[in-house]
Order: sequence, then C-alpha cells, then structure tokens
Amino acid sequence: MLFETLKLYPSWDIEKTAIPQRSRLYHLEPIGIGTPYVESLTGYVQRIAHEHCVTVRRLTITEIAPLMGKEAKLLDESISKVFGTGRDRTAFNGTGLMATNLVGAMSALTGRLDLRYLTLLPWAQVISKRGLLRRHRAWCPKCYQQWHDNHTSVYEPLLWSINTAQVCPYHHQPLQEQCPYCHQRQLTISGDSRTGHCNKCGKWLGNNRYKTVVTSQIKSEAERNRQLNVANNLGELVAVTPTLNYPPNFQKLSNTISTYILQVLKSSIPAFSRQSGMNKATIGLWCKGKVIPQIDNLLVLTHYLEISLLDFLTTDVLLADSKNTCLEPELNVVKQPRKSYKHLDLERKQVLNVVLIEVLKEYPAPRANASKVLLITDRIKTQRKISYFWLDLFSKA
Repeated sequence: MLFETLKLYPSWDIEKTAIPQRSRLYHLEPIGIGTPYVESLTGYVQRIAHEHCVTVRRLTITEIAPLMGKEAKLLDESISKVFGTGRDRTAFNGTGLMATNLVGAMSALTGRLDLRYLTLLPWAQVISKRGLLRRHRAWCPKCYQQWHDNHTSVYEPLLWSINTAQVCPYHHQPLQEQCPYCHQRQLTISGDSRTGHCNKCGKWLGNNRYKTVVTSQIKSEAERNRQLNVANNLGELVAVTPTLNYPPNFQKLSNTISTYILQVLKSSIPAFSRQSGMNKATIGLWCKGKVIPQIDNLLVLTHYLEISLLDFLTTDVLLADSKNTCLEPELNVVKQPRKSYKHLDLERKQVLNVVLIEVLKEYPAPRANASKVLLITDRIKTQRKISYFWLDLFSKA
C-alpha cells in the first residue's frame, strides 16, 4: 500500500486589502510645476472638465459650487454666481480669498495637494493683488501651435495671466488678447471655455497662418529687451514657488527696501525718489511696512537696483547695523540754514502803514498783476524816501 505524502501549501491571506481613498475627479497632474511655464489654476479647471468630457459650466455647477458654499439648485445654469463677473474671475490665479477657495475645492475633488502652486498665493505677503492680474485672457499663438504639433497637452500658463507679462519669453512676440476671427476679448474662464480655443466663437487660436492681431506694439529693441527681462523675472518667481521653505514676509521686505536705499545706495528716500522717478510717499510707506508694493513698482525698483525680482524678495541682506533701517526721510537730508529776515523797527512800520493806506484809497483799486505790483512797489519806495526826508527835516528843526 502506497502512502501518499502530504504537501503543505501556503495559507491564504483573507484579510481585506486597504484600498486608498478615491478622489471624486481624476487625480490629474498639473503641468510645469517648478518651471516658468507652470499651469494656471483656471487652466487646470478647463483641462479637468475636458478629461471628464463635460463643459466647465457643468463641472462648476455640479461639483465645484457645493464645495464653495453654493447650492447647485439655485445657480440656474450660470457660473457667474460661483465665479463672479469677468473682473472677479481673474482673481482665481492671484493671492486672495477667491484663489484660496478654488484651490480648496479642486484639492478636495482631485486629491492633489500641490494646486496652490498654480496660483500666486505663496507671494501674498510681498506682492499686492492690486494690478497684479490682467482682466482678459492672453495667449501666445505659437505656443499653442507648437504644443499641438508635438502632440503634447495644450494648457494655459500662469505667466500669461500676470498683467506685467506682455511678451512670450520663448517666441519673443506680444501676447494676444483678441480673437483673430471674432475680434473679441475673452474672460479668463467661462462656462464654454476650451483650452486653446476662443470662448466666444470656438475657433482654434494656435494656427498662426492668419493675420495676427497685435494688441501691443513693441516700438524699439530696447523696449523688447525690457519686456523680455520682465517676463523672465516673473518666470523665475513662479518657478521657484514649490521650493520655498517658508512664504516671504512683508516685514522682511520692508527692511530689505530700507536697507538697499539707506545703506547699500547710501542715499535718502527723497534722493532715491528723484533718481528712480518713484513716488516718495509710496517708498516711505513701503519702508514703514504699511503698504504692500505692487508688482510693476517692484519691477521698476529691482531694475534700478540691478537685482532680479526673485533675489530681492527671497535673499537676506546681510549688512552690519541693519536694525532700525527704516529711518525717516528727514534724518538723512542735509538741512539748509534758514534765511534770516530783517525785522522793521516801529518807525519804519508807521511809514509803511501810511503809504499802504494811501494806495488803498485809490479808485478803482489796483489789480494784482505783475506790472501793477512793480508800479506799487516803486511808488512805496518813492513815498518812503519822501517820508524819511520830512522826518529828518523835522528832527533837525
């Protein structure tokens, strides 16, 4: 009789596998984080809608609105109650509360924790939101066409939404703000937005075979170089955002401005205002930490100081005796000696009073023009001499 040998097989693990939490929408990775051409938050919303084969309007009303405290039943198929008017929608890529709310909603829907880098939120303490973002959509047709021809994702870079960025840093041509077909400007994001297409007529904006509508002329090579330098400075700023260990502080920025003016340049605030052409009161408010500088003023300031915008906002100025650098403008101004005025004695005052009374008796009254003033002055001098003559005569008698 043959004995069968028993084999020991590995036991089964009947415990349930832990399934990671699923996101409501696709865990779509943003484009270009850590580069000058990082994607904008409004552009990311458009790509999410395209990946789910729905319009931005439908995505906003059914998914985004409830997370932003809006009831979908009350929206009546309009996203204006969620995104606001055209002027308000530019703020979604900026530094304020609207950008914070949209980042929170999209992070909850996609499970992404890096969506704040698609905005300028990390720079909220050192860059004013006033004049920061353009009110209308802007784009580079050559970038659109290049991405389309290379079969890569077409998207909306954050750099295009910044107001002071006027040229494409790669193709060196002005950014467009009007559709070449319907000649209309477009909102930053709308219910019918499609990346690379006109929000009004739906035409493709990347085909550069049409006659380009140039909205901003670059008249000289120097102006072109200046605008390219601005675009490069802004590109460096958005590229370094994910690597910041802590957000820049406004108090530190105000100390930096004071240190550069008063110690590096060895100048006073009024003198620096005259040299740079910037407003003296504005510079003083920066130094005192009362006003956050606007992006265009920061670019003018850094251009004058010959330092990049990124270094100016992030680099420590290590100088001796840097405490209390924000001095009052008058402390560094050489005070001019006051002019000394000769006071009239009582006798001269009486004579001058008699002359002025005689002048006031004239009819019609003398007009206050230059010739009349000179005439009255000569008359006063003449009558003063006559008065002094009679005074001397009576004193000798």
